[in-house]
Amino acid sequence: MEIQEQEQTYTGFMAWTKRSLIAIIIVLVLLALFVA
Repeated sequence: MEIQEQEQTYTGFMAWTKRSLIAIIIVLVLLALFVA
C-alpha cells in the first residue's frame, strides 16, 4: 500500500512539474516578445 501511494505521489509530482515547466516557458516567451 505504502509503495503504491508513493508511486502515485511521484507520478502526480512529475505531471505537476511538467505543467509548471510549460507555464514558465510560455511566460518567458511572452516576456521575450514583450521586451523585444
